Amino acid sequence: MNTLTNTTDLSMGDIVTLLGADCLNTNPKIGNAPSVSRGAPVAFHDGHPIWVKDMEQTSADVYHLIDSVTPDNSVNYYGVITAGWASPVTDDDDNTPPSQHPLRKRVELLIVVSRNGLVASALSMSGKDEMVIDEGKAQGALALAVGRIFG
Repeated sequence: MNTLTNTTDLSMGDIVTLLGADCLNTNPKIGNAPSVSRGAPVAFHDGHPIWVKDMEQTSADVYHLIDSVTPDNSVNYYGVITAGWASPVTDDDDNTPPSQHPLRKRVELLIVVSRNGLVASALSMSGKDEMVIDEGKAQGALALAVGRIFG
């Protein structure tokens, strides 16, 4: 995993693009599931994995993992890699969870928050060759949870 320090002049979009290319499997040829089968989500900071002492107690739940992160203001960014579902975002008030949406796709997702509160993500979607990069427009509970890591 690339390590990016506070001396970098890269944008959050550039950071997630580099980390996504390094961390996400973008091979679209593996059926309907994410190409990499992750047993549990992975948290990291500045490119280094965070080892959670009692990881088995997280039940592979990404929100428990995020809650276990103790923020350190000397860290430039925190991130999470997880697999799950994504669905199209519409302008209407559709609150259907991605896992229940009829147009859902399996994804592998990397979401990063910087020390100054900027959030960006990269996702590898089943059936697509390229990563989708989002710089600041991510929606939903996971984006909010990661965005609150620094407080």
